Amino acid sequence: MAIGVRLGILDSDTYMPVIKKGWLALANTALQDSGRLGWAQGVAHESYMAYARASSSQPYTTGSYLAASGEIYHLLADTNVALNKPVTCSKEPQPTVAPCEQAVDGSDAGHKRWSADQIPAWIEIDLGELTRLSAFRGSFFYDRDYQYTVDVKVDADSQYETVINQLDNTEGRPNLIAFPNDTIGRYVRVKVDGAETYNGPWVSIRELEVFGKPSSLESIALNKAVTCSDEPQAQYHCGKAVDGKTGSGDRWSAMTFPQSIEVDLGSLHTLNGHALSALHNRQYNYRVEVKATADADYQTVVEKTGADGTGKFQTLTPVVAQYARLTVTGIADNSSNWVSIREWDIYGREYTPTLIQPAAIRCSAEPQEQYGCENLFDGSTAGGDRWSAEGLGYVVVDFGSTRDLRAYTLHTYQDRNYAYKLEALDASGQYQLVDERTIHTTEPGVRQILPVSVSTSKIRLSTTDIPDHLFQWTSLTELALYE
Repeated sequence: MAIGVRLGILDSDTYMPVIKKGWLALANTALQDSGRLGWAQGVAHESYMAYARASSSQPYTTGSYLAASGEIYHLLADTNVALNKPVTCSKEPQPTVAPCEQAVDGSDAGHKRWSADQIPAWIEIDLGELTRLSAFRGSFFYDRDYQYTVDVKVDADSQYETVINQLDNTEGRPNLIAFPNDTIGRYVRVKVDGAETYNGPWVSIRELEVFGKPSSLESIALNKAVTCSDEPQAQYHCGKAVDGKTGSGDRWSAMTFPQSIEVDLGSLHTLNGHALSALHNRQYNYRVEVKATADADYQTVVEKTGADGTGKFQTLTPVVAQYARLTVTGIADNSSNWVSIREWDIYGREYTPTLIQPAAIRCSAEPQEQYGCENLFDGSTAGGDRWSAEGLGYVVVDFGSTRDLRAYTLHTYQDRNYAYKLEALDASGQYQLVDERTIHTTEPGVRQILPVSVSTSKIRLSTTDIPDHLFQWTSLTELALYE
């Protein structure tokens, strides 16, 4: 019933009293003080009292309880925060019949919609405040199978980041799609780039719903592991720069320039902003560098002269990283030779890999029909689902459009240690090396994070060496490519 109300299938006034009554019974009676779920119907038993007691518990009822609690959480905690919010759109050819505000008016009845006579087209919603986003649903005119992205940014000056990618969508019915965990934003943009079967020129959207609740930015660097170039004063150690406190006594200080501080976020995150709070709001010159893995080289993402030291949010072009380094190189007015940072906040969300589905694939050879090239992308790593070719071989993967490759996983038959190289097609039509492994450094089945994302429409994976003790065949079971 909670799903029905949340999807708009069931009337809230009629069903919410029943939902609340049932939930209170589950939460206050079935869930025991010990944490054990009781009153569970036994396997193949009827549901009357003789077989269900406070002490009765079953694994499958615990799963049902968790599923119900998830629906109740979303139903009671998150609302459609896009409802009647200000919108702008790329085009509005029918301002009286199909203006863009009709996409967020709460009604998907009849012909109420926003329409634009051009693909691609976009619509932007200003939620009015920072919001923790949980789910999205789009209702399209005539259930058209539009292919689209949902992009989010925290303020007007930030760059959009794609957080929901439906460019491979084949479904026309409204579906609730979860935002990645810790997605926070004020502006949400839906950009329609095409459709699976619809061939017309129109983008027509009945309703866009964005679910969430107001939030505030939280630094993902808070209390994370840090190292710094110098700590001459023990009371002002570098951990003070990520402790969430901005008092003058809560700072990291080091004398002379340059000085640097490095934060290990613990896992990969998509970074989209940072803020520097300096002692006395000093306007330091600095650069921010990031890297995805400990062994990678740092890449500069920000270089500032006389930067704002008041702790104001500064946008970053979205980048995936685990490590971030701030290097202070000087100060704009030469008023001090000390680096004193009250807080360095880093903003973003945990990186969620998105599998890229190939538009086309081509292998160097397919001598065995049952072990064809298509087996590399069927989702199975079983030995019988492999591509095999005699000697060294290669596979070319065509994405169909430009995608940002961030990671990949190569599974090999019987975990064989093939040497290989991964290359990406550049704008000039030449393949450039992305990653290379020897028979001693290859890691079959391990997700490899690239030091920087690579924008490309095609990749080529080539085996370059086969250990002498193996059959001289290339046998790969699965190649997974991720944004």
